[in-house]
Amino acid sequence: LAIIGPPAQSFAVSSNIAETTDKGIYMQGIWDLPKWRFNLGVRYDKNSLYGSTINPRASGIWRVSDEFTVKLLYGTAFQEPAPTQLFGGWQGRAANPELAPEEMTNVELILMYQTPQFLHDISLFRSSFKNVIKEDANNAGRRQSYGIEYRGKYSLPNLVPTLDDITGYFYYTYTKSYSDIFFDFSASEWIDGRKELGDIAPHKINLGLNIPLAEQ
Repeated sequence: LAIIGPPAQSFAVSSNIAETTDKGIYMQGIWDLPKWRFNLGVRYDKNSLYGSTINPRASGIWRVSDEFTVKLLYGTAFQEPAPTQLFGGWQGRAANPELAPEEMTNVELILMYQTPQFLHDISLFRSSFKNVIKEDANNAGRRQSYGIEYRGKYSLPNLVPTLDDITGYFYYTYTKSYSDIFFDFSASEWIDGRKELGDIAPHKINLGLNIPLAEQ
């Protein structure tokens, strides 16, 4: 049980006060076999403002060998609207007390190969969103994102035998994201139609290297 937001000011009028109550429960079960693990969970949430939602999650893990593992993940989730989008804070801020939560469904396939020195992790993913909350405090359209991600980690012997190993990582992500509605600046209005989102980078690279130079 939770009340979202700071306590109301003593001088606030009753018409300018909004209280919401969140209740929720989560259940999870795990089933292990010699080379398999299955995980099933479900979460129920109820909000006094926008109603209730049920979000199941499931995964299957196949240990092909000591080095190679395959994972298949499925999950749903929701993102409740921010109080500033529901009620606003001052004149001029877009607000809409009728906003519904943004909902998401995700499917991901992960391949992992690990040796004493290296870890290779490749994932294919697809995410779908509905009741997307726009900047002007409205639910509009759907969005889809899909892509592939590689995560590599390595550990190599240090040139100085008494020091810790040299470690590092390399991550690369390719993402494509589309929306079923977009803003037409020439017409100054939202238009129905599939268009690629411009605020999500299609390519992302992260890399790092740790070389111990002295004993701790």
